[in-house]
Amino acid sequence: MKKMKFKIVLCLLCIFGIIAFQFNASYAANEIIEIDTQMQNLGNNSNLTIAQDIELDVIGELINYNIITNNGSITANKVENSADIAKFYNHGSIETSTFENKMGGIFENYTNTTIKNNATNNGTVINYGSFITESGMLMNNSIFINSGPDAKMDESTILYNAHLFQVTDGATITLKEIIGFQYLQLKQNSSLILKEQYSDITDIVDVLGGENLLSSTTTTPDLVEALNIGDGNTDTILKIENINIVKDADVNIEQKGILIVQNNSTLILDNKDVVKGGLILENDSNVTMDAISQETSISPSLATGEKSYYEQTNGTLNLTNNSTLGLGGAHLIKDGTVNIDSSSQLLNRSDFLGGSNIENLNTSGLFGVMNSGINDYSITNLNIGQNTLGDVDNQADFTIDVYGRSNAMD
Repeated sequence: MKKMKFKIVLCLLCIFGIIAFQFNASYAANEIIEIDTQMQNLGNNSNLTIAQDIELDVIGELINYNIITNNGSITANKVENSADIAKFYNHGSIETSTFENKMGGIFENYTNTTIKNNATNNGTVINYGSFITESGMLMNNSIFINSGPDAKMDESTILYNAHLFQVTDGATITLKEIIGFQYLQLKQNSSLILKEQYSDITDIVDVLGGENLLSSTTTTPDLVEALNIGDGNTDTILKIENINIVKDADVNIEQKGILIVQNNSTLILDNKDVVKGGLILENDSNVTMDAISQETSISPSLATGEKSYYEQTNGTLNLTNNSTLGLGGAHLIKDGTVNIDSSSQLLNRSDFLGGSNIENLNTSGLFGVMNSGINDYSITNLNIGQNTLGDVDNQADFTIDVYGRSNAMD
């Protein structure tokens, strides 16, 4: 095969430095040189810039010990970003069989990186473009950030996450599955979509800033560790779709944070969980409050920490095991089903707002309304069950207070 010639401009940090390739050649600073396009191995110890019209073919390994800026095209059997000071900036295209970003290395991908086989990150990867792992496997042992609306990854990728995987600044990342042990972060209007998440989500999920989405498309995995929404100062929304947040998971919704439970998701809250912000229940989903007392405000903006916010546009709310939900406004339940066990109660605290529309109310406990607009309060199907609590056996409480007058139906 005839070898082509091309020019590379070498810019060194030190004017007296050199760059050494693994075939034992060396070149002076800022010199324009010609080398073969096909090389066995290339090791960069300096500041190497590959121009836009250059195609670099490395049969063996391309190892960066300092700085590489690629504006052209690189093909290699292995691309390695090595040592604590190694920085690799890809503005062109990279195609490699094996990719390794070592501890302390920084790899920034602005355009296209394609890895056919093994991909391992032990440093910091920031992906603004297309980061494709054709083998379907990515091992992240350090920090991997997908940033911006152009950030993409292969939808067949199984991510083994042993430290931090972040999706931020409007990125939408679709993966096959995450097998995690540490942290997932969604920030600033970003989305993470899991196509075949058959295992539990075992990472701690942190969400901050904007409106974000965590979704599963073909399965309904359990989130079993922790979910943290907001920091108390930043407006933050998380929507979950086809996700089960189980009772053992720690849930923390800070002030100015809102969790929207929708599309076949479930959430179980108990007395270890903290809800200072907002909780919205939507279509085909389920929220259970177990041994928890929650007082709510009339709007998310008025959630103070002592009072959170609850709204239900559909789905099912379950109050169990001595739970109390005190609503700041009756209109906050717009549709859906409410189930109240014999030890629990749903109370409307408002005396000035219009009513709610509950499709199905099943209660063995206490349902209390104090509202001058009670005529606007609609319950389509009311089922009053048996109360099994001690001295009130076989009795259920349904209480309405209108203009201070109490009416009870047992």
